[in-house]
Parts: sequence; C-alpha cells; structure tokens
Amino acid sequence: MSGNTCFWQVRIDDGDGSGDVMVCHKYSAHDTDPVVANGEPERMTGMWADPVVGLPEWSLLGAGSRWGLYSRFGQATPRGSGAFTVYRHGHWLLTGTDLRYDDLLGAAHGIVGYETVGRPIDFDDYQLPIARPIDGAEGSAEIVAFTPAGNIGVGEYPASISALSDQGDIEFIASRMFGEVTDDTLARCRYGNSVMMVNRPYEPGGGEPGGGEVVVIGTNDWVFGLVSDAAVSRVTANILDRYLRR
Repeated sequence: MSGNTCFWQVRIDDGDGSGDVMVCHKYSAHDTDPVVANGEPERMTGMWADPVVGLPEWSLLGAGSRWGLYSRFGQATPRGSGAFTVYRHGHWLLTGTDLRYDDLLGAAHGIVGYETVGRPIDFDDYQLPIARPIDGAEGSAEIVAFTPAGNIGVGEYPASISALSDQGDIEFIASRMFGEVTDDTLARCRYGNSVMMVNRPYEPGGGEPGGGEVVVIGTNDWVFGLVSDAAVSRVTANILDRYLRR
C-alpha cells in the first residue's frame, strides 16, 4: 500500500566507524558511487532497476515505478480519477465491498496518488487485464484493478517542487533503462499505471501454489480512504485477515 516502492537502493557505510551513515547517490550514482569502480556494482546506490545493479523491484513486487511513478502530480494524469477502476470484482481482495466491474475504488478521497507503482498490462480473450511478461519478474500475477499513471520530466513538476534543472525522472529513467534520451525512449517511459494486484514471485513451476504472495496496491495515498471509505477499509481488512489467518 505505497507508491514508488523500492525505487532507490541505499547503503549503510561505516563512515566514521559508527555504522549509522546512510549513503544514496541517487541520480548520479552510476558516475559518482565508488563501489562501481571498485568492482561491486550491485551495491550502487541508484535505482534497484538500473542495469548496473540488476535487482529491479519488480522481481519481488511484480511492479515498479518504471511503469508509472506519479498520478495527479504535476503533469502526470493531472485530471485523473484518483481511484482504481475495478476489473476482477470477484477477487478475494474485494470480498465484501459490493464493488463491480468498472466501479471506482476510492474516488471520493482520491486514494491514487501522488507516487505510484505500475506494471505493463495486456488484455486476455475476455478483455480482462493480465500482467505482461517482463524481464526480472518471475512467477505469476493477478491484476485486480488499475488506473493510468505516468512519469514526468523537466518543466512538468508542480511549482512547489524543486526538481532537477537538467533532467527529471523521465529523462533519468530513459537514460538508464535504454541508454539514451530520445523522443522514442521518453515515450516508452512516459505512460504507465497504478496497479492493484497480487504477485507470486517465487511460484513453483507447473502452476502449483506456494512460494508466498505480495499484495501490491501501488499508491501513497491509500490511507486517505481508510477512515471514511468502507470499501478501502474492507480491502485493507481482507489483506490483514488473509495473512494473519484471522
């Protein structure tokens, strides 16, 4: 129940010997983090999804902000619904909510925003969303609901945000994931979604159950609906009840 989850890797260094120094070079890590030159590129404090690190967040979550970082933030879906559009209304996540296909979950309180997590989506023969296979994401995933989200760059952030002057998130992601910033690579990084799904990253072969589940509700603002939105509260309870075995 969060957005932009596991995007940056950080490292705890000894520093002065206290062991409490958190390091993250972020946007400049591939150039400035010394572990790259020292033969430990997997410890680079940039994106987990950076090819230098090779441990994308979607290997666990089945989703990542590479495919949708912002919703109703700056020029990223500024007039979006602020809600998840329901597709699989019979899924256990939605038990007891009375939600149906195409209903909006959380619209009254704008629960989708401002940072999000998405997954490339295809549609099956029944026009229901399915998770597109992507490198680094094994197992299986069930998409229950989603809504458009996107990435933004220079000049597209809210006026109150002090963004980088030479690049934004979309330029950075395009440069690291595709090796260059062009109209094509920017377009490949611009459009995405905020997804509500259940991922089984370690599911055994042959379709047998097992290996654990990860519920991904890709939005920072889920909490806005907890008190007053009965459906948001019920989904939250369904998750806790399932995994706490109530």
